[in-house]
Amino acid sequence: MRYGWRRILGGVVLVVLFLMGGCEAAPEIESEEILEITPHFVTNQQADRELVIHLTSGRFREDIRAEDFSLSEELGGLSITSVTRVDDTTVNIVLSGQTTGHLADPETGTIMISYAAIESESAMIRNAIGELTVGTPYIVNVSEAFLNLQDGGKALEYTFMVEGGSWAEEISLNDIQLEGVFQKMDVVELIRDEEYLRLHFEGITEAGEGTITFLTTASSSGKKTSFEFHVNAP
Repeated sequence: MRYGWRRILGGVVLVVLFLMGGCEAAPEIESEEILEITPHFVTNQQADRELVIHLTSGRFREDIRAEDFSLSEELGGLSITSVTRVDDTTVNIVLSGQTTGHLADPETGTIMISYAAIESESAMIRNAIGELTVGTPYIVNVSEAFLNLQDGGKALEYTFMVEGGSWAEEISLNDIQLEGVFQKMDVVELIRDEEYLRLHFEGITEAGEGTITFLTTASSSGKKTSFEFHVNAP
């Protein structure tokens, strides 16, 4: 019962503030970006998405529920169908449905948790927000680096990941097209490590332009995606 009383007292504070201001509207509750949402990118094709929400300041009340959450208009069509409090700063939620309207791809919106569901040592009344992106999975280049080999030579390694998706379980060089300077190198390794994919090249003899293209069979994005690189001489 004590948590229900806290919610009531929070409402009383707002009523008092309203009365003190005469007929003026009650002050707008400010929002602060103190939610970390994992994963931060989900696809619109999923029916139900399990998200972990971490509060970086304050603590969640024990009676936090779905009604304490709201979604920005960019996430219209989605709804929170389950809320499980893990500890003072962590809740797990299930986000169901598909976004509606003319979405950008990807589209970023916000999840907000009402101040009534948060306890804080601070006297400040604030809602908590965090960003969530919905879109079609896409491939990004995470890093590229020259590596020193034991024989004194150089290796070149590129790391890619699928944002909001995954690599094909049996991905191979048949799913990748190499052009330009990459055709003159040796692909020593293709390493799939969960969301990451590393391409390891050796036999680098000259500088030049090159393209690495992932075919539609390479990932859950279903898109042919190309990356152009300039390779310096070792």
